[in-house]
Amino acid sequence: MDVQISIAASGVSYQEIAKLSAAELTQLFAEEFPDFNAPNPQPLSPPTLKTGVTLYQVNYTIDVDHPQFMGPEVVSGLLMVPDELVGDNQLADKVPLGIYNHGTLFSGTQCPSQVVSSSGEGPDQKWKVGSAETLFNLALFADRGYAMLAADYVGFGVSEDHIHQA
Repeated sequence: MDVQISIAASGVSYQEIAKLSAAELTQLFAEEFPDFNAPNPQPLSPPTLKTGVTLYQVNYTIDVDHPQFMGPEVVSGLLMVPDELVGDNQLADKVPLGIYNHGTLFSGTQCPSQVVSSSGEGPDQKWKVGSAETLFNLALFADRGYAMLAADYVGFGVSEDHIHQA
């Protein structure tokens, strides 16, 4: 997962950050769901998801006209591709795509490009959720056959170093 691919002269690059099977995605969803569901007087059950996903961090350059940021800024976001749209598949040339505009963030780990992180490898790999809101949305988009894009706010993700500068 340490390969970064640049698209020549476009200012866009992407890097695979995670592959989650349907079982892993369902388990993470179920672990995070009780906090989301707690205020509901008629509790819901988390869904069993039917597809896995591949997650990519996408970096791109924008021109920000704000005193906190100086000139062009590299910012990041998340691209999620469901397994059913990957590989030798007739759907691969026509990818249904949803854009997810997330809610308020309280820390850098809650931005879409930080949705999950892992420790360990193989059967010892453990996933940690950074943004339950993003996780829920990417799982639901994937289960309906959609790829998903979600931008990090400027000052989060790869541009996080600038968030508290005056």
